[in-house]
Amino acid sequence: MLRMTKGAGMTLMEKFNLSWLAHAMTEAHNSNNHYYYDSKNGSFFQVKTPLLYDGAIELYDVTGMELPQRDYHDLFMRLANISSSTEDIIEIGKLGTAQKRDIQWQFLNRFCGHKYHFNYFIAVIEQPEHETFVLDKLISDTENDRLHSIWEKFKLEVIRIYANNFARTLGVELNLMS
Repeated sequence: MLRMTKGAGMTLMEKFNLSWLAHAMTEAHNSNNHYYYDSKNGSFFQVKTPLLYDGAIELYDVTGMELPQRDYHDLFMRLANISSSTEDIIEIGKLGTAQKRDIQWQFLNRFCGHKYHFNYFIAVIEQPEHETFVLDKLISDTENDRLHSIWEKFKLEVIRIYANNFARTLGVELNLMS
C-alpha cells in the first residue's frame, strides 16, 4: 500500500527524473522510443529508432539532448552487446493499461471527492491502451489546480515505488538524485 508522507519533499532533480520515468513508463508500447538506465554511469537515456530502421539509432540524454560522440559510441557499443554479458544497461519497463487504470483508481478512491468524480472513473475505465494516464489531461485545467498538484505528487511517488521495485528485482542501485 502506498503511503504519501506529509511534508516529505523531493529535490528538483528527483522530481525531474521521476517525471522522465513517468513519461518513459507510460509511453505507448508501439513507440519507436526506448528508455534505459545506465547503472554504470548512473544516468537515464533514450534510444530513438527511425521508422525505417537501417541500423542507426539516435541517443538522447535525460534532458532530450543528443549525446556527445564519445558517450554515443560507448553506449552504442554496450547496447550492441546487451544480450551478451552486460547487465549495466536496463530497459525501463512500460506500464500496461491495467496498471495505469489501477494507479488512477487508487488516486481517485483516496483523493477525489470532486464533483467530476464519476466522469473521472469512466475515463479511467476507458483508458486508451496507447496513451499516458488519462487523468493527466482531465485534471490539468485551472479549475482543478489543487487536485492536479495532488495527482502529480501521487503519480511520482507511485513511479518511484515501481522503479525501486524494478531495480531491486534486478539487483541494481537506482540513482534518482543525479
